[in-house]
Amino acid sequence: MNLLYIQKSTGRGGAKNSLLETLAAIRSDGGMHPHMIVGGDGSFTERCSEMGVPVSVEKLPEWRKFFERLTFSSAMRRIARKHAASGIDWVISNEMWWGPHAAQLARHLGCRSAVVLRDGIATVKKSLQYRLDRNDLILPVSSTITSALKSHTALADRVHVLFNSVRVPPARPDDVAALDRLLQPFPDVGRWLLVVGKLGARKNQADAVRVTRALIDGGHRDLGLLLAGDIDPVYQPLMDEVIAECRLDGRVAMIGNFDGLAALLERAHTVLLPSFREGLPRSLVEAITAGKPAFSFPCEGVEDIYGANRSRFVSDSSDADALLRTLRDAWADPEGAHQAFMDVRRGVLERFSLQAHLARLRDLLNASGQTPSR
Repeated sequence: MNLLYIQKSTGRGGAKNSLLETLAAIRSDGGMHPHMIVGGDGSFTERCSEMGVPVSVEKLPEWRKFFERLTFSSAMRRIARKHAASGIDWVISNEMWWGPHAAQLARHLGCRSAVVLRDGIATVKKSLQYRLDRNDLILPVSSTITSALKSHTALADRVHVLFNSVRVPPARPDDVAALDRLLQPFPDVGRWLLVVGKLGARKNQADAVRVTRALIDGGHRDLGLLLAGDIDPVYQPLMDEVIAECRLDGRVAMIGNFDGLAALLERAHTVLLPSFREGLPRSLVEAITAGKPAFSFPCEGVEDIYGANRSRFVSDSSDADALLRTLRDAWADPEGAHQAFMDVRRGVLERFSLQAHLARLRDLLNASGQTPSR
């Protein structure tokens, strides 16, 4: 089975990391053969080349931009001609934004199409705006997004949850040494609270600063906050202001993007996710996989991660005070929290394994057949 994936942006990001895990899973399966369409060169295309995944760089007009949409049909015909001889069975968009491209390319190539939804922004309204119902499969990465889309008759029979595959590679000595250097200016910190992800309004790292201040005031005087991710320059002034207000200049390390995830998790005492919106919070799954307790705002996907233990690790509302209460309750009952965490980890290791992801993907594609429904 030949699969043609679409991923326009090729820099850093959770969507690209998740797709790389999928490509690695597919490459381990003799029955599926991935190909990539990308919008340019970047770290993602380098990783694809390392795995031996064929990559085609194409000019992809953006569906949401009116003038670019005028060139959409001709661009899709041109790209389809280039891949006509490849025997493509499925065209799969890695994000909602390229769902129209997948459906149109599949129509020209006489095959089927699918779109993976990785963000809670993929509501019914957005899905209809992007004509996702023209795809044969709509694959949200969390049950929360899935349930919302199944409420609409035009989408319901095409929507099936597809959990990510998540692995944490061993820490590399160079990463550990680099992190040591970055954290040298913070000698008073004995335990790090870690937030992974681009610093910005949606990820809401400012509330992590407020939680850290409150925990220090409550007696946890050795705590510090480690923020790993590219920094949105628009968000930077707010972060500086909140850090100053909370008197945490020597306790917050904003280290920018750091490729050594395993080294970060080894250093972390606890992982936080004060995010307002996710698809499936990959940083939570990574932390739990690595054996680190993780606490979150009630964003999409937390039910799939925590299940019956949700209330122990997920705040009841999206504000700093609620997350602080959740942390304090867990730390006041270490034995109970540990047992709940072990239950959560067992489920995470099973649900988000490479093997489970590959089996689910294979079953969904095979069940939909090889003949296009259009």
